[in-house]
Amino acid sequence: MPVDVPNFLTPTGNPGEERIDIWKRWLAGETRMDDPEGNQTDLLMVLKAASDHIVMDLDIHADSLLRQAQSAEYGSMIIEGGDKALRKGRTLDWTNMPMEAMVESKRESLIDAIQTAKEEIDWLRKQIRRLESLMEKAKENQAKGLDVPLRFLPDKKE
Repeated sequence: MPVDVPNFLTPTGNPGEERIDIWKRWLAGETRMDDPEGNQTDLLMVLKAASDHIVMDLDIHADSLLRQAQSAEYGSMIIEGGDKALRKGRTLDWTNMPMEAMVESKRESLIDAIQTAKEEIDWLRKQIRRLESLMEKAKENQAKGLDVPLRFLPDKKE
């Protein structure tokens, strides 16, 4: 599944969800947002969409790519960190994020968590694109009869 197909950050366009759609566009890197708006419910829905996107879109895609990259089809690819190379260094556990506990959080805490999600989404998308590019190069090498070991080392998170 390509990273940019419809996913949990795809705006719905539904009446009443305009603010949530703005947040989704921002999380997807499609727009800037200087003064975020949204009530507690909106922010919780945005945070849920972001965590679902990380876990059910990006992680699944990344795991599939990592397994493919380690197959013979891509020659001597070396994946630093193995199958979970793109899950290391996380600051939040997106899979088990306790949404009920977030209801009690203050606006600033929710916005901080959403900002962390954005950073995670941006980083994961960049790493996925890097890995896809490296896999393409490995296929080109194999088509030329070359077995050049290629290494994927995820960037450090800032």
